[in-house]
Amino acid sequence: AMVGAMWLLRAVREVYHPWYGQMGRALAFMISAGVAAGWMASRAGMLLPGRAHSERHPAAVWAGALPFWILMAAAIMWFAPGASHLATVPLLTAGLLLLATPLHSGAAVRIVSIIVLAVAASIWVRNAIDLVFYSNALLGRFAMVAPVWAFAAILAAAGLFVAPPLIAAVTAGSRGLARPQILTAICVVALAVSGLAAYFGEAYSDRHPLRRFARFVQDSGTQKAMWEIGSNEPGLDVDLSSGLDWQADTGVEPRTIPVAPLAHPFRFTAVAQPRETPASVSVTTAPVGDATEMTITVRPRDPSAFVTLMLPPGIAPIRANLPGTISRANNRWRSTFVAPPADGVFWRLVLPVGAVERLGETGVIVQTAGDRPSWLPSMRTAWSVRSLFVIPIGPLLAAPVPGLQ
Repeated sequence: AMVGAMWLLRAVREVYHPWYGQMGRALAFMISAGVAAGWMASRAGMLLPGRAHSERHPAAVWAGALPFWILMAAAIMWFAPGASHLATVPLLTAGLLLLATPLHSGAAVRIVSIIVLAVAASIWVRNAIDLVFYSNALLGRFAMVAPVWAFAAILAAAGLFVAPPLIAAVTAGSRGLARPQILTAICVVALAVSGLAAYFGEAYSDRHPLRRFARFVQDSGTQKAMWEIGSNEPGLDVDLSSGLDWQADTGVEPRTIPVAPLAHPFRFTAVAQPRETPASVSVTTAPVGDATEMTITVRPRDPSAFVTLMLPPGIAPIRANLPGTISRANNRWRSTFVAPPADGVFWRLVLPVGAVERLGETGVIVQTAGDRPSWLPSMRTAWSVRSLFVIPIGPLLAAPVPGLQ
């Protein structure tokens, strides 16, 4: 029911994260849906024949709940021992008190259930609510469409420890409400009010803005520059007076050196005017026995730049003064230096035999902080803007050095 509530909220709104700015309202809607579904299941059970009904004694609730608590405690202790107190403390409290309680006495079991409820609620309720709000902020920042089951899963885990003692303390063993339709009406009203509040709430606000990413990419090899925008919402809210022709990003734009696309599910691109490359790059090569030594110096003007050297596919250095890794995506050795010194970053690589013919496929990527263009809206949106400059090494290589052939 809680998953269905979040799915419905997404389906009837124009955004994929309609709860992001109003997590409190969405939380109330989910809880109302869960409580209403539980009450409806209880009322539906009353239609069953008498012999199909279970024992209404409070101890019967614990007979069904404790096996699940034991399994949950074992699972949490195995996979997340640092959080095991969430399950072991309520389980220990219930186990010790029920062992010392005459189970035939409904009143005694109710008192125990109230104590266990207080312990479980003190551990789970605040933590579950905090985790829901934290997950909302986290999933809104990730490059993904948040799954509708994520928040319901957190509340369901809390419900596994809060609902059983609540049922045992309040409803089990009673003859039932004199007017159950009153509680039915309360559930319907709560569901309608919380649902309408979540529906009419602003999905994003200045306090809870939509996080979007813009990137300027210039490839000196293809002599082409592009603006790219990524977001976890499908809309493209930009000022069209800039004259840029925005298109859906299909990921087929050719690059001299492969550049990972923006990871967001919704991406757009537009051709832009080239800029001056904010870095100077120099390259020298020399023979070292049967191998080749290549020296590359990059001096970016931005002291906070990310500078990445990328070798041709399948070629890894025999020796390198700076560490690097081989990318699984394209089988290229790459080395990244963050915030280079004033005199730049310096690579000295000894490459294997046969690499000299493919040195032209080497490239440098300089990533710098970018200023937000005026055509990017600022209302209810937080932008992260970067600039990437792809610099192929091929045009910078000198004529073949004698003895390298």
